[in-house]
Amino acid sequence: MKISCNKGFTLIELIVSMAIVSVIMIALMSFFVYNLRTFNKSSEALDEQSNLRLVSYRLTNELRNIGYINLYNDVTLPSPIVDSYIHLDSNRIRLTNAVSTLYLADSILDDIQFSLTENDQEKYILSVTLVGGVHSYSTEILLMVVILIHYSLIIQDHL
Repeated sequence: MKISCNKGFTLIELIVSMAIVSVIMIALMSFFVYNLRTFNKSSEALDEQSNLRLVSYRLTNELRNIGYINLYNDVTLPSPIVDSYIHLDSNRIRLTNAVSTLYLADSILDDIQFSLTENDQEKYILSVTLVGGVHSYSTEILLMVVILIHYSLIIQDHL
């Protein structure tokens, strides 16, 4: 009498178990790739918001300390430059004065919008909206002493 002892797995059992493991691994990889893409998009959005907030803060400080503002679309700079100029130049904010030129928000801005309103106390509020690729950031700057002359603003240094 011969006793047969079969130990191990058959070929069919190995193929079925490998197929099940493959389906589970594909599902896990898809989940991982989806989460990685979501993390990257969130990081990019957070970076853009942070950069817009930083640019807005810097621009607010520059505008509070500036002595003269023209709200024109023409950005032709006179020669020689004696005042400070702030305008959008190739998707970045360009701050130019007699001494230097400084660029803010290098390639993150799609648009910058300024508007001027007068509040109840006859003070002027300059609203600045920075528009990025996905997000926008707005801020309002109270201009303490302003004299309006032909669409130009002279801000006296009493801030």
